[in-house]
Amino acid sequence: MKYVKGYYVDAKDGRPANKHNLRHGPALPSDDLIVDVVDHRQRPSLIIGTIPDNSEIPEALEEINQSEHENIIKSLKDWRQKRKEDQINRSRNIATLTRADFKLALLERGELGSVKAAMDDPSADPRAVILWEDALEFKRMNKDLLALADELGYTEEQLDEIFSISR
Repeated sequence: MKYVKGYYVDAKDGRPANKHNLRHGPALPSDDLIVDVVDHRQRPSLIIGTIPDNSEIPEALEEINQSEHENIIKSLKDWRQKRKEDQINRSRNIATLTRADFKLALLERGELGSVKAAMDDPSADPRAVILWEDALEFKRMNKDLLALADELGYTEEQLDEIFSISR
């Protein structure tokens, strides 16, 4: 197996995307190419994959060593993970529920009663009680809400579910 990186080719004339526009749409540069990942962060997109040892390497592909192949794939996977985390953080920063929607989300999860009981407890944090009783809206990243959620044993993932933040 040969490790390769390269570019799509024009579907009709076979010219590589790194040298010419793909006027007839993209095609893989080899029928034998097994694509591992495509890096769309750059233009034209970079294809990383393998081809059998007995296959010729077409103009649009370049042979690379296994280490470079693995490094490119790892770099792309790391970037995708960071991007996903950034998207979740952006969603968390803007996620807001009305008082009613927040309580309905807790009710649907079967947790409204336990949260009410915790707020009725005389040892409850006064800031949390005020938030619970008087807030018109609940912001996902509000420091008091986060402290209350931590006290009640909620995880980040559970809070994301309450605020309907997709992972």
